[in-house]
Amino acid sequence: MSAAAKRAGTATAAGNALGSAPESTAGESAGGARASWHPLLGSVLLGALWVVCLVALREVFVGGAWTAQALSAVGAVVLVSGAALTLRPGRRLAAWAIGVVSGAALLAWALLRDGRLSQWSREPLRLVQETQLAVSEGVPPVELSGALLDVVLSVWFAALALSALLLIGLGRYFASGLIPAVLMLAPVTVTSLRIPGPLLLWTGALLLLLLWVGAPRTVARWRGVGLMSVWLTLVRQF
Repeated sequence: MSAAAKRAGTATAAGNALGSAPESTAGESAGGARASWHPLLGSVLLGALWVVCLVALREVFVGGAWTAQALSAVGAVVLVSGAALTLRPGRRLAAWAIGVVSGAALLAWALLRDGRLSQWSREPLRLVQETQLAVSEGVPPVELSGALLDVVLSVWFAALALSALLLIGLGRYFASGLIPAVLMLAPVTVTSLRIPGPLLLWTGALLLLLLWVGAPRTVARWRGVGLMSVWLTLVRQF
């Protein structure tokens, strides 16, 4: 009797294991499929946040070349890295490197096209002095051109690379959005002007969406909502 009962128990356990394994695997596959879209969606949200930042910076910097190259850098660094990680999940640093290399190539091409790449290699000190003079004599909004445009674009590119590293390389969705959000405060420190209300609303909405996409659990998402409320309260003081 005991031997028959053991055999029956073993058969039942094996049947349960066989029956539950496909269901678990299917659940994990579905979760992985949903998660694979998160980097692309996160990069789109982060790119939109950088566009809002660019609009806010119009109080400080203007110029057609600046706007075009800044937008191109956003697409190359943020969107390309997000698309690369979506196509090859799991290779975070490689995807981030692809975006950074794309952005650096665009920046180098612009310098080469305008003939300033050779100038920076031959006379870097003179161009640095020109940049310092343009900053000291400029009155916001400053028309960006020449060496000053190169320096501002380089800082813009470095900030893009850092935010993309947080998003793509480390999976820190909310933290990646804080970089353009903080950079939006530059006009406040330079011109003492308040940030327009619509830009604040867009910034808060995009940060909240970044948090929602990147949060692994509902509890963490609602904690992020609380942090967002604190952020908006602080920004309103400006």
